[in-house]
Parts: sequence; structure tokens; C-alpha cells
Amino acid sequence: MKQRFFNVFALSSVLAFSLTNCGSSNGDSLEMMEYIPVKTEQDGKWGMLGKDNKVYLEDEFKNEPSAVINGIFSVEEENGYTLYKFDKKKPTPIKNGEDLISAGYCQDGLIPVAYKHSRITIINNSGDKKAELLPVKGKEIVESHPAYQEGMLAVKTEDNLWGFVDTKGSPIVAPKYNYVMDYSDGVAIVTTEKDDKTTYTAINKKGEKLFDFKSSYTPMGSFRYGKVFANDGNDHVIILDKKGEVSKLNSKVAYVRDWNEKNIVFVNSEGNCGVIDYNGEILVRAKYKDIQLLPTGNFLVLEDDEASIMNHKGDVVKKIDDAKEGAAALGEFGIFARDGKLYQLYNNNGEIVKNAEFTNYGLNKSLSYRISSDYFNMEGMAQKVAELISDNGVGKYKLNANPSTMFSNPYDHRYSELERFDELTIEGFKYSIKVLGYFSSSIAISDYDSYYYSSNYKWNPDSKLESLLILVEAESDLGSEAVTTIAKVLSSKGFKDDAASSKDDMAVSVLSKGSELVVITTSGSMEVNVQIINDSEGIYKKYLIDAIKSNELNSSSMDKIKSYKYYANDNRSVADTDTVSDEVLAAQCPY
Repeated sequence: MKQRFFNVFALSSVLAFSLTNCGSSNGDSLEMMEYIPVKTEQDGKWGMLGKDNKVYLEDEFKNEPSAVINGIFSVEEENGYTLYKFDKKKPTPIKNGEDLISAGYCQDGLIPVAYKHSRITIINNSGDKKAELLPVKGKEIVESHPAYQEGMLAVKTEDNLWGFVDTKGSPIVAPKYNYVMDYSDGVAIVTTEKDDKTTYTAINKKGEKLFDFKSSYTPMGSFRYGKVFANDGNDHVIILDKKGEVSKLNSKVAYVRDWNEKNIVFVNSEGNCGVIDYNGEILVRAKYKDIQLLPTGNFLVLEDDEASIMNHKGDVVKKIDDAKEGAAALGEFGIFARDGKLYQLYNNNGEIVKNAEFTNYGLNKSLSYRISSDYFNMEGMAQKVAELISDNGVGKYKLNANPSTMFSNPYDHRYSELERFDELTIEGFKYSIKVLGYFSSSIAISDYDSYYYSSNYKWNPDSKLESLLILVEAESDLGSEAVTTIAKVLSSKGFKDDAASSKDDMAVSVLSKGSELVVITTSGSMEVNVQIINDSEGIYKKYLIDAIKSNELNSSSMDKIKSYKYYANDNRSVADTDTVSDEVLAAQCPY
């Protein structure tokens, strides 16, 4: 179900150029920013604008950086994202802050990041690794919000459920919600979906429920100053405190665009903006295209192609020129007014800042909307494969056994030599495991009754389970690492490591325990094949070891390695295999 959170920062078309990030309010995001990226030339590079209205590191970055927060910012570079420690003359990458696939921003002295093929890692503002986000109850953490808020980081597990971890990476609020908002004012708003119904709940930092929102209520953001706004389901806005008690706003308020401790910018049913205080007194009538809060206590008001600064009495105190295409209040950085291709910077009193024209600016707290891990738990996958393998088979399916010991109804298996054992299928995170069995001949054959001219089916007494295939399929290329990892796990369970080889994107490993032979192969695809064979005479093992030692690992030899069924059915010695074409071998391959 699509979430019904209202966007409290919905900008009118006149402000389409603004790049405001989500948060509990526009002011919150801007307050934490120490420098914001700007460009002075259309084809130039990016620099940083300070709250003193000066540009630092002009033309320093090819790609747009994030804003500087707590002295740290990020830039996307050739090999991924890099975290920099800000310096007015020359920024320097922080330790362990390069070649990142995702990079968050610094809050509570910590930054969530993701390295290639690794779990999400928490580093401090010096780059020291403080925690790795480990699985919660066996479920990998695959995503997080880009920053801690009030010592809590929102995380998502592989089953798409959200919870929170603390600054040590320990789970505090179990991942059980369909969506969560960051903690703000000590409270997080979370959602639970069931039977096509969404329930919004306010929880404290222990994960304890404070209250459920009524089914018709839709939150408009996070708690701030002890209250949160919500739509009541009848296009009216209400205010809830931390106990869930409701106060009503003026009926003219359709939704809230922004707010601070004293004032609320609202939109009426006709789409016009005004300002109201918490007592319900309208300070600025709702007749403007957009209104934005200024840190001075005044308001930036936009109407058609004009912009002006207005006080709490509704009086215009200053006109803003160069605002035919809109204007944006950017906290202590000032006001950006656009006229044509350039943004002119004004201070918050409406006075023009000289030599401060820009072609673009950015307000991204983080360049990564989410911190996403591409980690694949190779060890976990290998353990699942190893757990399937039992003495001389897989589970109840034993090599050389007749199908009558495995199945119940011959009719369901008539004339079949290949079976997929669906009950053994495993769906892991980013991979699946299937088990197939190859029989020496048809599992069930016709039992013709000449007297009644009818035919039933019976088990074929000559059929036996000849080989088993465990097929691992992943979302990305598993490579030779998957072969060596599975082999390592099997070695720890008593299998003898007989031979192994890898070349380019191909790999093979041969292991045995008694007469049970396990052959693990990959040809550089998203698949790994684990073939289990009863090789009581050791003929096949000898061939494999000889082939590996003689460096014959290529596409042709890999086909032969994977084609045990040919040798079993035709009773040929391995010495005869060189006379068999690759096409025949490929046709005999059991998968």
C-alpha cells in the first residue's frame, strides 16, 4: 500500500527550482547545514557558500557535493562517493571515507556508509569504524536512513521491515514496521500495514507505543515542539500532542506547509498560502502563491512574479527584486531570487548581496537518499547448501535408492527421469537454492493389463537415483568465491578436499567422503552447481583430479566435468570421453 504521509514541504510551481530535502521542517534541514554547494558559472564546477555570504573552494568539484553538516560533506567521484572534512582552503578525504557505494551525513558524530560487498558500516567523523550492522534475528540489514537522529538510526531488513538501532549498531526497536520516520522530539511515527489497512503509531525510544492515530488521521511530518500535525480525513488539519490528544486548527487550514515554534504556514482549500499562530489567529491572510519562514521572524511572500518580506502584522517591509521566476528562503544563508538564468543572493532583511550571483545551488544533506548495501552473505549461503547434504544424498533422497523409497504415487512420476524436490527449495536473501535428482531410467513405467485392456503405472525396479544437483541462483555474479566458500564449509563437515582450480571466471572444487563425491562448479554466471554422486569405484574422481592437475579448465572441460550422467548411463570409462563431442556432453548435462 502506498504511504499516505503528507509532504509538508510541497513547493508551488514558482519554487520548482528549490531542492529542499525531507525532514520535520525546511528550517530543520537548513539549520544543520554549515555550507551549501553553489555554482558561479553554468559550465563551471561547484564551490561552497558560507553563512557569511562568501564562496569557498570555488570551482573545486566537478559533481555537486552535499551540504556541509558537522564539518563533513560528500561528493560522487570516479570510484564512488567520498566523504570530506571541510576546510576553507583544501578539504581532505576522511579515513575510510572513499570508494563508497552509499554515504550518509554526520549526526551524533556518526555517519552510516556502505562499502562494496560489505554490510552497512558506522564510522565517526574521523573515519574510525565504530560498528557493522549485523543481521537481526537472522535477517540482513540491507538499508538505512542516511543519518542518525537523536541517537537512533532507522534500518530495514531483507524482509522489508523497518526498525531502529542505537549508536553501537545494536537493535533497539525490532524491525517490524512497514515504514518509519526518524526520531524527532523523542518520538518516531511508524506504520503497520495489515489487511490493506495502514495504522500510524507514535513510539518512544524504547519502542513503546505512545498512541495509535485514528484510522482517518494521516500525519503531516514528525513531532516538533511537542506536537505533530495531521489531516483528519475531512481535509482539515489537527494538532496532536505526545499523548495523542487533539487540538483543532482554524477550519481554513487544509494542510501545513512549514512551521516553527510560533507560526504555521498553511494552505487553504483553494491552494493559497497564509500564516496562522497556534492560537488560531491568522497573521497573514491566505491569498499568496507561497510563503516561507525567515529566521528573523518575518516571512518571504511570493505572489505571481513578485517577492517581498512581510512582518507578522502582514505589512510589507521590503520588496525583493530579481524574483520573476521565484525565490527561496534558505535560513541563515539568505534568500535566493531567480530572474532568468541566475540566482541573486539577498540577506534576510531583503538587501542584495554584492558579487553573489549563481547559476545553481544544492540543498542535499546526503547524496544517498538511503544507505543501501550490496552485501551478499556468501558464508550463510554456503551453510545452507551444506545443511542440505546428508550421508550419501540430500535429506531423504539417497543415491542408488529406488524411487519407491522416495515417492508415493507412481502415476505422478511416469516416464520421468528428472525430478525437482520442491520441498527442499530455499529462498534466501538475493539467492535461491533448488534441488534436482537424476534417475538412471524412468521412475515409473506402464503396467499394462491385457485382460482389462487398461494401463496403470508401477515403480521401475531398475531405476535408481544416480546423481543430485543443488542449484544456487543469485541476483549477481557469484564468481569463484562461492565455489571456494561452499568447499570450505563442506571440509569443516568431514569432506576431503581432493582438488580445486579456477581460471578466469570458471572454478571447480572436488570433495569426497567415502563413496560420496561432491563437485562444485561455476562458469562465471549467477549460478553455482553442486553435484552429488555415488562414486564407489573412484573412477570419476580420478578423472576430475587428473583434468584439474593437467590444467584443462576451459569451457569444454567444464562441460565434461558437469556431465556425470553420460558416464553413468553408457558405462564408459573416463578414458573414452575424449571421443565424445561437446554437444553430446552438453545434452547429457543434468541441468
